[in-house]
Amino acid sequence: MEAAQGPSPATRAEVLNARLTAHGAEVADDDAGDHHLRVTRYTGVNPPIALTTNYHWPTRQDEMEGNYFYYSRSDNPNYLLLEKELTRLHHGSSAVVFATGMAAISAVLLSLVRKDKAVVRANEIYNDVPRLLQEMTEMSGTEVITVDICDTEAVIKSVEQENVRVLYFESASNWVQSGWGA
Repeated sequence: MEAAQGPSPATRAEVLNARLTAHGAEVADDDAGDHHLRVTRYTGVNPPIALTTNYHWPTRQDEMEGNYFYYSRSDNPNYLLLEKELTRLHHGSSAVVFATGMAAISAVLLSLVRKDKAVVRANEIYNDVPRLLQEMTEMSGTEVITVDICDTEAVIKSVEQENVRVLYFESASNWVQSGWGA
């Protein structure tokens, strides 16, 4: 008995284009090869903002094939449009946007950090990041090296270690960070 064959694997761009089309939009190339979004069921100059959290699928098959949006925190037309525009502006192959900064930070750290590798982090960072790093240490044995980023020699010394995989520093824009705004 043969296993049922599902839809052929598609690239993220193909899936996102299918979702756009299902929701009444399409991406067209002009004569210069630039991408332009055309929303076919909406006549405004700018694309509408999706003010929904859940989406309807015309059929169960559409749901199974992933051609429609599911839940707006994971994917929605506005994310898709922003990802496409960021990709175009930066001449990239794709882009990913997140609903929160912590979601973006988590995605990057969890994708880069491996067992027995180290993360060098600034001593003053957003307070949820050290908690995430602590959980990663407990789960995978990740070493976390904390340095004062104002001490150049300490930073250089920390990154000279062979097992360092990630440098995590934040811009000096958080007034809560010690020494700033005091």
